[in-house]
Amino acid sequence: MPVDIHASQPKCSLEGNSIRLGFNYVKGIHEEHMERIVDGRQTQAFSSLADFCQRTRLPRTVTENLIMCGAMDSWGLPRRQLLWELGTLRLPENGLPLDFVPETVTLPSLTLARLC
Repeated sequence: MPVDIHASQPKCSLEGNSIRLGFNYVKGIHEEHMERIVDGRQTQAFSSLADFCQRTRLPRTVTENLIMCGAMDSWGLPRRQLLWELGTLRLPENGLPLDFVPETVTLPSLTLARLC
């Protein structure tokens, strides 16, 4: 089973008769990042990308890699849309206190060639 922010552990784990890939299969993720995700979901599931970013405070590149590997597919949103939304979020690492209204755009789905 794929990496999932709601179900994966730091390393691969058994789920019934299946193996769930662990966060250690995500490029650029470190132990501290894995702990933040697992700790962040203890009280309640992540409801959105903004909620995930706010509660975990992961670097943008790690969040991008989680999106690209499908770890956030359980929300039912296209990966390209999640990447776009990530670009509109104002995260502490950005530094500049700029306010802007995010635009809603229609993006084509990512093809397999664009994922690699």
